[in-house]
Amino acid sequence: MDRQSYESYLDAFNSGDIDQVLGYYHDTLSVCFAGLELTTRDAVRAFYSFFHRHVEERIELVDFVSGDASAYLEAIVRLRCIRSMDAQEAKSRYPGLVVLSEGDSFVMRQLLQYKIDGGRFRSVTCAIVPDTAVSISQ
Repeated sequence: MDRQSYESYLDAFNSGDIDQVLGYYHDTLSVCFAGLELTTRDAVRAFYSFFHRHVEERIELVDFVSGDASAYLEAIVRLRCIRSMDAQEAKSRYPGLVVLSEGDSFVMRQLLQYKIDGGRFRSVTCAIVPDTAVSISQ
């Protein structure tokens, strides 16, 4: 997958076009982030239907490297909670998810690894990069 193709995917994601987004995913998949693993397109659809009812999310691409079978990228993710989540519902459906309240806002840097099969994402793994790091020298 080249950068232009990934940016088309990102445009669909940022515009909330879940049907177009799901077209980029393989039939069998694994999407891992926030302590969750989604393993079907229906699970991805359900999660983002829930999440985007409560949170405006925007992803900005910082860096991108890819080949035929994988893509690696750095992104800035901006989250703004527009409707408080019901804590019981969020924890029962998505145990690793941080429950957000209206007005909460976050900006985070993420590193993502995509495994690609037949031009579609077979797996996605996300890591959040902490804002601070401890420098150690001896």
